[in-house]
Amino acid sequence: MDRGELEARTRKLARDHGLPRPRSNHSLDAPDHPGLEADFNFPAHRLVMETDGSDTHRTRHAFDESDRAKDAALTAAGYTVMRFTWRQLRDDPQTVADRIRAGCCRAFASAPARAWSAASRAR
Repeated sequence: MDRGELEARTRKLARDHGLPRPRSNHSLDAPDHPGLEADFNFPAHRLVMETDGSDTHRTRHAFDESDRAKDAALTAAGYTVMRFTWRQLRDDPQTVADRIRAGCCRAFASAPARAWSAASRAR
C-alpha cells in the first residue's frame, strides 16, 4: 500500500469512527530533532500516528533506526506516538480507531498534570 492509499484509508477511518480530523504529513519540532514529518498529527491531543507501509519501510534501517529515533524524539518532546501497519488499518480498523480514541482521551486526562508540571518548573 502506498502513502496516498494509507492516507486515504486513515482519513476514512477517522471519519467513519468519529475521531478528530488529523493533519497529515505535518512538520513537528523536537528539541534535538527539528523538522520531523508526522504521518498524522492530532495537535489538540499531542498524538502522532505513524502508518508503516511497505513502500517506505523496505529496509531494516527504516524500521529500526529511523523510526526509533523519530519516535524517541517526539516522545521526548511530549507527544504520544502510535504506529500502525497497513494490515492493521485494512484488517482491524475498529482496534486502530479504539486505540486512537484512547490516546486522544488520555491526552485530555493528562493535561492538568502537564500544566502542573510546567508551573512547578517555572518556580
